[in-house]
Order: sequence, then C-alpha cells, then structure tokens
Amino acid sequence: MAFPEYMDYKVSIARGQADATLTSIHAYCNTMSATTDLILGPKNLYAMTTPAANTANSQYMRLTSSQAADATAGTGMVQCYLEGIDEDGANLAEAVLMSGQTPKTTTNKYVAVNRIWAYTCGSGGINAGDIYVTGNADSTTAGVPDGTSTSYACMAAGDGKSSDARYFVPASYTAYVYNVVTGQNHSTDNTIMRGYIKEPNKPKQLLAEAVGDKSFKFDVPIKIPEKSYFWIDAYADASATSADAIVQLVLHTGD
Repeated sequence: MAFPEYMDYKVSIARGQADATLTSIHAYCNTMSATTDLILGPKNLYAMTTPAANTANSQYMRLTSSQAADATAGTGMVQCYLEGIDEDGANLAEAVLMSGQTPKTTTNKYVAVNRIWAYTCGSGGINAGDIYVTGNADSTTAGVPDGTSTSYACMAAGDGKSSDARYFVPASYTAYVYNVVTGQNHSTDNTIMRGYIKEPNKPKQLLAEAVGDKSFKFDVPIKIPEKSYFWIDAYADASATSADAIVQLVLHTGD
C-alpha cells in the first residue's frame, strides 16, 4: 500500500492504513570530555562500506558483559536480543545466551547492529554489567573491549537496552525522520549536536546542527533511503559532561 499523503502520517499508521511502524531511538552519554568529538554510537561503524549481495563485509559478532552475573545461571541478563543487518542489507535478529565476561558468538553474520536489549533475565531483573557487541576478531579483557577493538553496540548496566543515536535503514524500507530532540546537562549552551545521513556511494550529509537543548520537528519528514545510515554526534567543551538525543522516525515498507 502506498504511503498515504492525504492525512497525518502518524494517524494513518495508527489506523493500519500504512505499511509502516513508528520507531524511537534514545541515546545518551555521561562521560563526555573537553574538546572530544564523541559519536553517540560506534564511530568505526559509519566508515563501513554499504552492504552488498555477498558476505565480504559480514562477520560474526561477539557479546560480553563487564559482570559475571550476566550469564545463563546468573542473576543478571540471561539472554540478549540483537537486531542487526545482514550482508544483503536486510533485517536479521537473534537471541544470544550470555556467558558473563566470556565472549559469546552470534549464530548469524552481520554488517551492522542497530540495537540490543535484555530478552530474559535472572532474579536481578536487568543486566548487571555493561553489555558490549564486538567484531569476531576483536579482543576483550574482563568483558570490556580493548582499546583497538570496535564496539558495535553497548548497553549500560541496568539500562536493559542500548543507547546509540544511529540507525541503519534495512533493505526494502525507507525511514522518515520527523522529530529530533537534543539536550545537555549544563546551564549554558556548550554542546553542539549534529545529525548526519550517509547514503550508499555518497558523502555524508549534515541534516541539522543544534547548540544545547533543541527540538526539531520536520513538517516534511526527512527521507532516508534503504541501506543508509543516520546518526547524531556531539562536541562538548569543558563545561558540559553529558549529552542525550531522541530520534523519532517512521520506518516504511518500500519507498
């Protein structure tokens, strides 16, 4: 069914009149340092080539925790649900049984990870440690990625879900960004937030730039084609130590 243009798109989705879903992505970082260009999400991920119809860029992912309690017989998170993208750019997901600080390898190969969340937990009811998703060749120490490793997603202890302001639009889908909210914890506007899109075979494009607490509501949603990245980064000075962002988008089947 074509995307209905004669009424508010959020209402039409709620009525089941559009092949689409509403998605909200919330990200934060409470460890920003002075003059640091901080990506809310793994910086190395955005340099990856666009997925093609082969396995050249795909790899098995490994999940670890900074705490031993996140394990099959532990009190923390028992299973972690990973939602990613395969070598063809399509959605791919699986539940991974955790083994604490010992890496557990996924069953499937991925070129990107969109998010992770706590699927089942022990008596603690939530993940006890920080959960990391690294590449198959990356190394970890006590469950934490080493300095040269790439973290494709991270779930902070007690959060139950990852908090990264980035999204890879799956094949056969189009994303429409209709609202972006940014914030920082200082009374003066010191943190610069920038939203980007990276389409296949094109340079990255700056969509919006905000200083401090801002809200962008797009009357005409920003269209992001399939197999494209969307992300937000932040630049803080010495006065700002944390930043957060909320991205609301419509994921529509087709164009």
